Amino acid sequence: MRKPIVVLTLILIILSMGGPVALAASPPPVMPAPDALPGGLTPNPIQFEFGALAETVEGEILPALDQDPNLPPDAPSLPAHIRFTFGADGLSEWFSPVERQLLIYPVADYESLYSSGEQNMVMDRVDALRNLIDTQPQTIEGPTPMLPLVNARQVMKAQVKYVNFAQGAGLRLVTYYSQAFDPLVNGQIFYTFQGLTSDNQYYIAFFYPISASVLPNSFQETAAAKDPNGFVKKFDSYLQATVQSLNELADLGYTPSLDKLDALVQSLQLGYEVQPHRERIEFAPGAISAQVKGALPVNGAAYYALRAMAGQNMTVKLSPGDEQNPQAILIIYGQDGTVLISDHAGATTWSGDLPSTQDYFIDVRSVAQQAVSYTMDVEIPPLAK
Repeated sequence: MRKPIVVLTLILIILSMGGPVALAASPPPVMPAPDALPGGLTPNPIQFEFGALAETVEGEILPALDQDPNLPPDAPSLPAHIRFTFGADGLSEWFSPVERQLLIYPVADYESLYSSGEQNMVMDRVDALRNLIDTQPQTIEGPTPMLPLVNARQVMKAQVKYVNFAQGAGLRLVTYYSQAFDPLVNGQIFYTFQGLTSDNQYYIAFFYPISASVLPNSFQETAAAKDPNGFVKKFDSYLQATVQSLNELADLGYTPSLDKLDALVQSLQLGYEVQPHRERIEFAPGAISAQVKGALPVNGAAYYALRAMAGQNMTVKLSPGDEQNPQAILIIYGQDGTVLISDHAGATTWSGDLPSTQDYFIDVRSVAQQAVSYTMDVEIPPLAK
């Protein structure tokens, strides 16, 4: 199988002194798996180069698991998604990032599972990752976003790198998650890529356990085994020194090497046509409307995206707005494929209640025989309390 281009995130996960960190559960399926994800994606057209990382790779569609969105992350909801497993690995019933797997989630379905909770933890992570991909800061403050959800905190990160694949991009880093003050030990660290397709339709999460030549191979070899209390007192300085060592370690100091894992991600091909690049419409703090201006050549189009909640009313007005003889028209649809207004309407205005929480796409298409300048106003009042 050919391996697609992917952006990788490297994460180190560590076990607590009293045992392994409890991670997100994968309860038994409650409904049959669909034949395809939204957009028609199946494992068959997906390709990536895995080389010596595994003898075989198998893909499957897993069914949705809709749990209570107000429960903590150790009982997560999951949409139907694609999972590739490597070799003959038998994966745990509980999700573990130290097990080899490539996961592909439909973003709109994933976010909708958490839309009724007090905080949409999935949307927060998707938005944070998209912002990192778009801005690519050299220094990232705080934890980096990761899905699926785990009930442990990100203690540190190293080897941060932005990586592109054919239909998107993402973040690769070294990190570990823990519920205690634990030393880093080989066998408990892993590489992960967290990425998004450029149209925000799919979230890619790749996990692969690794070891680092600068880390011990067992807990007994660490200072924590000899003096647990002393280790905790000096944990901050220990962590700082360890992160520095991991950042300075060359790719070949990791097993498998980071460049081999990066190559898998970079070779990823999802086998579907990605939507064109879209300008994201952002409202100023406290504002309920925004305005964009542009110019189109003959037969040209401009593409916009914005995020809105289910039940919000959206009004879009395009000017010049002569409905009888328009120079440009609106096409509006949801990320899940729900069409609000098609090109057949030939409309320059649209207003209505939005059916679900997701990204909405607005296309402005020229229908004139000459270049067109336009102004588009978008208004979305907040939901009534």
